[in-house]
Amino acid sequence: MSSGPGTLSPWSPRGSGTTVPALDRVSGWVTCALILGLPLQTGVERICDVANMPAAVFVAVRYWKEACIAALAFHAWLLVLSRSVRLHGLYAPTLLGWAFLTLFLGFRAATGGDLVSGLYAFRVYLEPLVGGVAMAVILVRLGWQRLLPQLLALASFPILALAIYQAVLPFSDFNTAIRQTAANAFGELPNAFSVSVVNRLRPFSTFSDPNDFGLFAAVLFLASFAPNSSTPTWQRIRRVAKWGAVAMLALSFSRSATLALIVGICALGLTAVFSAAPERLRSNWTSIWLALLVAGSLAAAAVVWRKNIPQVAHIVNTMSQSDPSSRGHVRSLMAGTWELIDHPAGLGLGVVGPRAGLYGRAGKVYHVESSYLQLGLEAGVVGLLIYALSWVTMFGGLLTDLGLHLGPERGQWARVGLVILCAQGIAFAFLPTIVSLQTGAIVWCFLGLAIVLPMARASHLGG
Repeated sequence: MSSGPGTLSPWSPRGSGTTVPALDRVSGWVTCALILGLPLQTGVERICDVANMPAAVFVAVRYWKEACIAALAFHAWLLVLSRSVRLHGLYAPTLLGWAFLTLFLGFRAATGGDLVSGLYAFRVYLEPLVGGVAMAVILVRLGWQRLLPQLLALASFPILALAIYQAVLPFSDFNTAIRQTAANAFGELPNAFSVSVVNRLRPFSTFSDPNDFGLFAAVLFLASFAPNSSTPTWQRIRRVAKWGAVAMLALSFSRSATLALIVGICALGLTAVFSAAPERLRSNWTSIWLALLVAGSLAAAAVVWRKNIPQVAHIVNTMSQSDPSSRGHVRSLMAGTWELIDHPAGLGLGVVGPRAGLYGRAGKVYHVESSYLQLGLEAGVVGLLIYALSWVTMFGGLLTDLGLHLGPERGQWARVGLVILCAQGIAFAFLPTIVSLQTGAIVWCFLGLAIVLPMARASHLGG
């Protein structure tokens, strides 16, 4: 694969004539397998469940990712200790905040009522962060950063194909069987799997639910603005995947993911304006106003013809509170807020949210439709504040990194990390996806590409 002038091919980590240690290259291929496999993970597990695969096969399918993440995290730690890569000083407050949060959650898990439930919650909160940053360390070490959006684009094609199949033939034997794996003990599906007012079943493709599917689509669209390969084939693949992401978002009927994407696009526009050279500032503002005019016209047309566009009808019904699902969502957020006020120390790790009660003796005590409220109800106000401060310092670091103009490509990675962080932050307010490894590890991998610097070029980055 060729690369542009002055850039490294993703398949040639340190340029021609450089020997790559075998362990680094193996870790690189494991990272690529995770990038491709994580978005497909839940779908494959459900297919194995429906097909009644042998227990050994099911265990291997379910836990391969944990083994890979543990190995990558250990190797990434060795690379940092050996100074084969380094962590950008701008993000030292963020890393310190995550270290404090890790210690705090570990303390809560050890001192809680059920050690097994607490340790499981400790794992699911930190696994996306550890896995994503470890993958970023390996990619930076090998110079394979551009493979991240490219492999995500490839993974999106079977995801979109399955979503279309679920939308066109929702009651086929295969789709019905796959969907029922998400049902409760009484055979009832969660409300998130249907759009009650427009009487439709929501596609979820290979994800745990339609909202996680929609959030992946939003991240995929924003990732299309990351540095791209100069080869025409990859450019076409990523262009198709970008508009495929729009189709996936429409199929998901996810209001939270749509709002997250809108926020991400606004952040994308603002960073384009304020990071531009003075001579381009006027033309950039003109482009922004034209884009807003077009978007406003399309939105007005969609509202006028909303009865013929189910996705728009779904959003309008949300605004008018005529959708039972949206009413339940609002009640959950309000009740969860009051519950946190009543229990500022939290209810304990492993007892709140979609993963509560899966392991250990402690069952699910509470469920709330917000990642922030879920963390607050499990780790208390102190844990939530540490988490929020870590996100704020990450945002500040990315904004500063972008403002320093540390090379055109580095600035692009900081910009993409910033807009994905904004989108994820909005989604967390309305979705309990903080424990989702499928989307969380991918988000943290993009953020990690800003945090991690290659030692060979570190002196030129001013970090």
